[in-house]
Amino acid sequence: MAKTPTPHIGAQYGEIAETVIMAGDPLRVQFMAEHYIDNPVQFNSVRGMLGFTGTYKGKRVSVMGHGMGIPSIAIYTYELFHFYDVKTIIRIGSAGAYDEDLHLGDLVLAMGACTDSNYAAQYQLGGTYAPIADYGLLRRSVYSVPQRQEGTLECVYCAFPAWEVASASTWGPKTGFYYDRADVVRARDLLEAVARERPELLGVETFVYDLTDLRRQVLSDRARDLLPSLRTDAAARAEFLAGMLEMDRVLAASPYFRLDRYERLAAELDPDHGPEAVKRMYTTWVEPSGVRRTLDDYAHRQLSGLMGYYYGRWTQFFASEAAR
Repeated sequence: MAKTPTPHIGAQYGEIAETVIMAGDPLRVQFMAEHYIDNPVQFNSVRGMLGFTGTYKGKRVSVMGHGMGIPSIAIYTYELFHFYDVKTIIRIGSAGAYDEDLHLGDLVLAMGACTDSNYAAQYQLGGTYAPIADYGLLRRSVYSVPQRQEGTLECVYCAFPAWEVASASTWGPKTGFYYDRADVVRARDLLEAVARERPELLGVETFVYDLTDLRRQVLSDRARDLLPSLRTDAAARAEFLAGMLEMDRVLAASPYFRLDRYERLAAELDPDHGPEAVKRMYTTWVEPSGVRRTLDDYAHRQLSGLMGYYYGRWTQFFASEAAR
């Protein structure tokens, strides 16, 4: 912690939240404080750059202006990070454009953001170019869903067991793959190779998420390949069941694919209703009497902590069919 206030921010240490929402125009910040923030307290007016701290949906946040251009925002963000121990800065507002086809007020869904400024160098962040996928390639990839369904092709592990399974949900696709599965395998292999070369990336949350998601999709695709052989091939059934256990292990690598994470967060937010709410998100519940709640079925989520349920359900199905 350095000495506060700073030359540009008049707040004392502790008056600014760990999360700061910034906009160029200080009057826009004042508008946010007056209309969206509960109990706002002004912490800065130096050079007319207003700043307020309050709460938003129970979370302590600050809002502050940063002026126009990289030099101005650089000064304020540097002081916030270095002198006030701010953890997260979220920038909102407008931006200029070179494209003549863009007009004032247009909304742009950006695929990436690059800069020719050297501003990030002070944070030892290498490079100023954000690798961006070619839109044509992205449009033909697994992430471009051509029909109404839950993301990529649903995993049959999550379906109610049957010899002929079309989809895990009633709205899922009933036909084959809409993407080249080999592309998914190549992408997984590429990220795994990068992880071997740069193991420090396994400590980067976003990298681990992407690697986990690709590994999950490869296992999901393989499960669908095994479906036609399950009735007659014991080896296929064994591989199918082993795949569920492997998927549970794979999913556990990222907190975003873990059921226990969401149960814990729900309990922290609302001890009385949170755990039940999160179960409703990931399961289907029926209430025949209005008092007694009975679990009807799981809602097709691929999460570590749920795969064991799917494993038990398919195991029982295979055993009951063999006993016929």
